[in-house]
Amino acid sequence: MDKSLIESLRACVFLLLFLRGSAYSNPNEKHVTVLESVTAWEGSCVLLPCTYSYREVIRNLTWIHNPVYNDKLKVFEGKVVYNHINETEVDSLFKNNVQYVGTAEKDCTVLLNNLRTEHSGQYGLRLVNNKDGKDGFKWMSKTYVNVTVSDSGPSFKIHPVPEITEGDLVTLTCSINYYCPHYNISLTWIEDVNGTTKTEIKNGTSGVSTEITLTFRPTWADDNKNITCAFHHGDPEKNESESVQLTVKYAPKNVKILSNNITEFKKGGNINLECSVERSNPPVNTFGWYKDDSTIFQITGTIKVDKPGKYHCVAGNGMVETRSKAVEISMLYAPTKPVIKRDGNTIEGQSVTLNCDTSANPPVFLYIWYKNGEQCFNDTNSKFKFSSIKISESGSYTCEAYNKLGQEISSLEDVDVKYAPKEATFSILNGSEKKEGDQITLNCSVRQGNPKITRYEWLKDGNSHQITTSELMVKTLTWTDSGKYSCRASNDIGGITSNSLFLNVHYAPKDAKITFLEGSKRQDKKEGDLVTLQCSVRQSNPKFTSYEWFKDRNPYKVTGLERLVISITWMDSGNYACGATNNIGGIISDLVFLKVQYAPRNVSLSITPGNHVTEYTDVTLTCKAQSIPAECQYLWFRNDHMLESNHLINIKRSDAGEYYCTARNTVGVIKSETVYLHVSYSHYTIGIFVSSALGSLIFLIILVSLVAYFRVWKKCSKTADDSSFFVLKKSHNENHQEQQTPSPGSSSERLNYSTLKFPTVNNGQINSPRTEIKQENSSDIYSIVKKSPITPEYENIESSKKTHEETQDEIHYSIIANLTREGTVHLQAPEVEYAMLKH
Repeated sequence: MDKSLIESLRACVFLLLFLRGSAYSNPNEKHVTVLESVTAWEGSCVLLPCTYSYREVIRNLTWIHNPVYNDKLKVFEGKVVYNHINETEVDSLFKNNVQYVGTAEKDCTVLLNNLRTEHSGQYGLRLVNNKDGKDGFKWMSKTYVNVTVSDSGPSFKIHPVPEITEGDLVTLTCSINYYCPHYNISLTWIEDVNGTTKTEIKNGTSGVSTEITLTFRPTWADDNKNITCAFHHGDPEKNESESVQLTVKYAPKNVKILSNNITEFKKGGNINLECSVERSNPPVNTFGWYKDDSTIFQITGTIKVDKPGKYHCVAGNGMVETRSKAVEISMLYAPTKPVIKRDGNTIEGQSVTLNCDTSANPPVFLYIWYKNGEQCFNDTNSKFKFSSIKISESGSYTCEAYNKLGQEISSLEDVDVKYAPKEATFSILNGSEKKEGDQITLNCSVRQGNPKITRYEWLKDGNSHQITTSELMVKTLTWTDSGKYSCRASNDIGGITSNSLFLNVHYAPKDAKITFLEGSKRQDKKEGDLVTLQCSVRQSNPKFTSYEWFKDRNPYKVTGLERLVISITWMDSGNYACGATNNIGGIISDLVFLKVQYAPRNVSLSITPGNHVTEYTDVTLTCKAQSIPAECQYLWFRNDHMLESNHLINIKRSDAGEYYCTARNTVGVIKSETVYLHVSYSHYTIGIFVSSALGSLIFLIILVSLVAYFRVWKKCSKTADDSSFFVLKKSHNENHQEQQTPSPGSSSERLNYSTLKFPTVNNGQINSPRTEIKQENSSDIYSIVKKSPITPEYENIESSKKTHEETQDEIHYSIIANLTREGTVHLQAPEVEYAMLKH
């Protein structure tokens, strides 16, 4: 390890040890927090709030009254107030009078009850980290609590009152540095400021107190009021109190203008005004004057006014300025030159007022009105009113105003009464019965109005069409020109409407159309539905007398009816139209297509490549049909069994048969005619058949040859009975379960004979066995001999000709069958019997 690193570690260890020793080297270091002093009454109680912050676990906590350190014994001596381990050490002065009330960890608070003057003195806290105090660390609180017990006890006080301004939220506090849960004290506010009070207890090492607060918003009326805090403890007769006087700052109150009841002066004179303030705190030190809410013209308490107007003043004391009510100051003078002002429009029939506008002080007491220089009206009111002005009241008007200082007349005011046009007459110059395409002239005659006519209108059935002249030429009439006509002439005031005339324009029927009456807008119908077509014609003049129906632009079988009812078939699909006529002409509607939905028709099945195919060919079935709607679902069938697909891959002869298809749409389903599919052998299959036939023929020839040879051989045999034969006995075989044990004296050369007799059959019944075998082809007996694969085959030969080795383990099998004439072997026919030959 690096030497410098070792030195660094040593330095760190030394520093830690030094710091640890320093932590315990000064037992008086301030790790205990207590109050410095507490005052209480005799007979009351007192709390000694206390906390400590040592890291070690405290095993012993002791309060000592007037502790003194004994240097010889190295202990603190004094009266033990409280020992939470050993109560016997508690001094009799404190016995049963001290209670530990700490509620948290490292809380060393105690409560002293039943205080006497002897309890006055200093209180210190001794802490030990073991139980008996002999070993371990010990601490004594650096600060002692000075407790004073007397009759007077602690005093209460009102905290300094802050500066108070009207409207601000103010809180006054009255408190006493004392609290004990078992001793009743109370603080009360005696006040007239409409406030709220709140009591709060403080109990901690930062201080012990009981305080009461008073919160209120002062007004100017609270200035100089006295507020008292009353204190009570112990004896009810011992009450103490302390008062404080409020000083409230507020803006000037009741500011007003004084003018010695004079508010007017003659033109050229003046008047004095004074700004008065009833009260203010602090006193008023500024004034301001305003005329008509805008002009500041002097900053004093008194001014001289020589102009009329509304005056007000403001007073300020460094807080908020207060404004007085306005005072109207007027000046006396004769009426000024009047001006006639008109209220309302001078339109015939309306209300119009002429106002003679002037100013005067004192006010005008008489108004005289003149029309065209002649007096027409006089009144104390300045207004000359026309409740419904007439054309005849047009003219030039003047007014004259009088007060006690003089009179004045106005200039001329012209009154021109406006009115709408009068007496309008409407006429049709060349007749009111016309045909579509004719020409016509309309005329509107009107007497002039004031102002002149600026607009003519033609009214047709209440609808307006503006024109610029009183005569209108309609060059070509249409059927829409029929209606009730009048005219209207207007100017800026209004208009007048003439009499009405009816213009009758004759025309052919209009706007024919076809609608369906089944309650459905769709035009797709199903075959068999009942369809009603309605032919509607909007109008005609004169009224039409008959209807015509068309299908595919040809006259239909029914005519003259407004409605056409059809029980539709598929042939009724097509375009329909209807028409109507009168003595002027006719109209044909637009075409309406009627689509008839019907089940598939002409359903046919076609086979590709054809209905004669060879096996292993791919065949496609195609189904065609005619239908509406054209979308159909097709299914294919063979011999009434539905096919999964219409494509047949590698068809076989078994797929031949009757084929048909079905076509289905939303209306119904129809089956096609049946088509027979012929499937022939392919060249490959024919080749296989020919090869099989040739093989069978060759086998038959070989078989016939063998039979013929056997018959020849049979005739040459020495056997006495054609139905008997012999076989060489098989040598002993341990595996043969039914082999009999030979009798004594028998030898392996012994022969057994077996006669086979066949019963005759007549009409299915079996007769008794016959004794003779007729030499007929139908009853010939053949023997088919199979030799063992390890020994030579012997057939009806003498045993003496076989060697001993040839007879060992030799097995002969014989199958007897009755062959028919055709040469077929029936292995299980009832006319055949089997025999097992054994030695």
